[in-house]
Amino acid sequence: MCAKSTPETDVVEDEETDPPTRRRVLSVAAGSIGAAAAGTNAVVDRTTARTRTGTTDRREFDVDCPDATLEPAVTHYDHSLHDVCSDGHPETRELQYRVRSSLESQYPTVGALIDDGFLPYFDFFVEDVVYSHWLKPEYVQDDGVLDPSRPESVLVDHEYWRPMGVMFVATPGGDRLDPPPSPYGTTDGACTPWHAHVGVPGRYAWAKFRAIDDGEFEWPCRTPWMMHVWNYADEGVYAHHAPQDRGGSPAEPAGFETDADPTTDRLAPEHLPDALRERCRERWGGVAEKWGDAWASAWEDATDDDDDGWDLPWE
Repeated sequence: MCAKSTPETDVVEDEETDPPTRRRVLSVAAGSIGAAAAGTNAVVDRTTARTRTGTTDRREFDVDCPDATLEPAVTHYDHSLHDVCSDGHPETRELQYRVRSSLESQYPTVGALIDDGFLPYFDFFVEDVVYSHWLKPEYVQDDGVLDPSRPESVLVDHEYWRPMGVMFVATPGGDRLDPPPSPYGTTDGACTPWHAHVGVPGRYAWAKFRAIDDGEFEWPCRTPWMMHVWNYADEGVYAHHAPQDRGGSPAEPAGFETDADPTTDRLAPEHLPDALRERCRERWGGVAEKWGDAWASAWEDATDDDDDGWDLPWE
């Protein structure tokens, strides 16, 4: 099912005021994604806007996913992030403490993530990014949810080379969980600070990530529910973006062999071990390294007055 709209959902364009642009760019995206899916043995249904032939029906892409946006956008599970969840709640602090303990004992460096099988996600390859998500496929597919010792994703600071939080993904057994669980085990209300991506970049990145493990390219209306927990945050423990306090200098050691100096160099793709870069190429193809510049150009091309189509490096 597609995620329901909420006041927190970021909507890029209003279909009633600007239907040609929104429909055109989403329609061209559908064709591009369908072409990318061809050959991946996709098995499809209307609710996820997939196709059996590898080409997506443009009406299905637009109608079946009414929250879809061209630019990155998220929808919240509900209003509890602002109405119920509290940074000072004992169970929020307990979860944050468990996350901190896991990072300090299991994942103190980028090298520790690499050794445990984590892979940098798409955002790692965007130029000048402040932080990125690293995911472990085995943890995405296991039965655990909200387990700080087996986080589906770890958030890495590129300036200080530091794991600084986690992102839980509600996918027990690899399947989307709806509703997602509350961090609160008490009767203080259902704090469910989960979000899902409804913009094209987030949805496509998730589909690409899962295609290797599932053996099929599923084009979803939204990603599974996800939830950040930041290690250093006094406020905004569950926030979408990193807190200003990211641990500060000095930078952490790399934890793997590299010519880079973490005290002077920002973490970047060229600093990764060759074997990990090859794993990324196997999973992402050429998309990740091209993504940042191509996205800016594609948005400009898709919204100008010329109907030249929309060119993103989907392959």
